[in-house]
Amino acid sequence: MSELAALTADKPAASRSTYGSDEETSRSLQHMQPWEFPGWGQVTSVSIPDSSLAEINAALKSREHPKLAEWPATAICGVVSGTSACTYLASTFPGIPVVGATVGLLFFFAALTCLGISESAVVALVIFVVHTLTLATLCGLSVWFIVHNRGQLLYANLFETAYPSINLAGTWIDGDVFTALFFGTSTAMLGISGFESSSQFVQEQAPGVFPKTLRVRSDRLIRRLASDRVVPPFLLHENAWRHTNHWILWGYFGVATSLVLVLRGDVETLSGVYTYAFLGLMTLFGTGCMLLKYKRAALPRDVIAPWYDDDPYLVHRKRWSLDRRSACLTGVMLVVVAFFGNLMGDPTVLTYFALYFSLVLVVVFVMLERLFLLRLVMYALKRVCPSRHSKNDDGAGTGAMGGRTIVRAMREIASTSPTVFFAKHADLPLLNKAILYARSNEQTSHLVVVHVSAANRPAVDAPVDDGLESTLDIQTFSENVALLDRIYPKLKIDFVHVAINSGSFGPAAIEWVSTKYGIPKNMMFVKQPSAAFPHSIAALGGVRIITG
Repeated sequence: MSELAALTADKPAASRSTYGSDEETSRSLQHMQPWEFPGWGQVTSVSIPDSSLAEINAALKSREHPKLAEWPATAICGVVSGTSACTYLASTFPGIPVVGATVGLLFFFAALTCLGISESAVVALVIFVVHTLTLATLCGLSVWFIVHNRGQLLYANLFETAYPSINLAGTWIDGDVFTALFFGTSTAMLGISGFESSSQFVQEQAPGVFPKTLRVRSDRLIRRLASDRVVPPFLLHENAWRHTNHWILWGYFGVATSLVLVLRGDVETLSGVYTYAFLGLMTLFGTGCMLLKYKRAALPRDVIAPWYDDDPYLVHRKRWSLDRRSACLTGVMLVVVAFFGNLMGDPTVLTYFALYFSLVLVVVFVMLERLFLLRLVMYALKRVCPSRHSKNDDGAGTGAMGGRTIVRAMREIASTSPTVFFAKHADLPLLNKAILYARSNEQTSHLVVVHVSAANRPAVDAPVDDGLESTLDIQTFSENVALLDRIYPKLKIDFVHVAINSGSFGPAAIEWVSTKYGIPKNMMFVKQPSAAFPHSIAALGGVRIITG
């Protein structure tokens, strides 16, 4: 039996005779359906060999990239850029259809990406240099024209030309200085793009790379969402030929193509839809930053966004903030103002944005609440189509036609992969918080509490800053986990004690647990580490912090 199979195997109801008799167990389960009981947890002790830990540490160090140029750089063909390019091409060659050319261009880049052609930092640098030279040439020629024109055209544009009229929610009004600045800035938000995509692979970047990155492909974002069970997991499937995520690539191509067809290649409307998406994402960045400052103020971080006067990051960089007390709030408010500026300019664009946004929300909601939705289906079937059979495979009736199929689906979803919580102390309130988080946010019926400690050494002598527990009592730990396992019968809670001969809790130990039990690291949780923790959050490889 594999390690994962052994870990997830159901245990008999009386596997822990210490905690209650069979009669007490039956009473604790009398208000549950049989298929809702995943079995009692178990206690396991394992040891990490020194050779395995050394190999993992070497492998983790080999993945580090100290230079930005060593990372794949950026390249996507978006709907707006593709449509704009084809519109320019159609203006030169009037016979070219904009919609057909855009769809063909998107298909070309989708096929290239599906073939496994990755990004190139050299190509990105060449494109950047060409763009920079083009802009510098344009600026130089503009200055040359102004000098030879003696500034007459510039003066006429500044002082003799009327401000453009503004379409305010379908009504044209005369423009002035305020409308020119306000709506001009709101429209210009479309041009400030690229860096928001860096968050899609921030954990794969070397220190200092995140502020410097520009664009990445959209498949990395969907791949991460699928691994976090936010979108359907079949999107992670790779084709055997080129080992690319073809479902993600062609799905993006389908969405982009549908947007071009629905809007008939209208560049302005497409730009407006993208602007709403971009500004919405920037708002989430700002609010997320403020939530982190509020909920995780003590979380170790390299860069601290200015909020208070005593921010340590501002001690040497006070010139970076105009208002050090409200920099985060100011940024979010300005983004919201730009959002409403675009909304007032052409509110019809919001309809298309809301349509696609609603479709995405439906997919995400179904993925995050699919167990709840299946329970609703079961409840409805019991009323509408009661079952003719009195028993199912577990010896209990579901009471609904098709109930067995629904039960199998719910079991498959809940037992897909257990979640892991790394616990440093046998603290009942902390363990209970982790359980409540798993029950509220994860579609799982199995939680594994993992404790890492030093082998052949009393934990009371372990220094606090080495990532190990300072007061270790494995028996107390296992008893507390067993107690919580009885309190939450719908959640199977295992306890795994991992002993390390040399070293401490850190990225290598997490990698070993992930490899041994086949559990992805993004399905592992940990308490917020203290400032004395010797490793950065990014070095943990995607482990989630769920409590302070």
